[in-house]
Amino acid sequence: MARFLCLEGCPPKCDEYRSDPRVFLTHLWAFILILVGLLVAFSIYAAYAYANHHNKNPGISFAGIWAMLMAVSLTVYTHFALTAPSWRPSFYVGFLIGASALMSQFFLVLGVIYADIAADHDNHSNSDSKDYDVANEAMSASCFFLFAAYGYFTFTLVKHRGDVIVAPPPAGSQEK
Repeated sequence: MARFLCLEGCPPKCDEYRSDPRVFLTHLWAFILILVGLLVAFSIYAAYAYANHHNKNPGISFAGIWAMLMAVSLTVYTHFALTAPSWRPSFYVGFLIGASALMSQFFLVLGVIYADIAADHDNHSNSDSKDYDVANEAMSASCFFLFAAYGYFTFTLVKHRGDVIVAPPPAGSQEK
């Protein structure tokens, strides 16, 4: 499993991070992978809590599941963009930078929405409100941490994109 995730020798010394920023980006991606795993668990729990709470706004349950699917999709794309040489031309890496920045802002907005719902205790009248509150707080916290992680990943990827991008071979040098 560690070989599949490209995590041999984890954690390396800081000198190795400086000499090969791709190692740092890969380890940062692995940390985001853990956060996405927590988001998957919290999203499923939140959807369950919203269904039991008889929520008047089922859209917030959809938003949690959609965020989970988007994060998993970006995690899979990031794996290929960082490890597969055929996925590392400038277009793919640029798309990864844009998608990571977009997801960072998406999780900031979603975290604020969940925090607002968690802070609003006036509309909780049944016995399932404890699960509802915990689900909103968990989603708010996980969205905030993913906002920070994706933001830092985007910043680091922009800073070291030259180390990640693989230039395609010239058009005339391809074998037939």
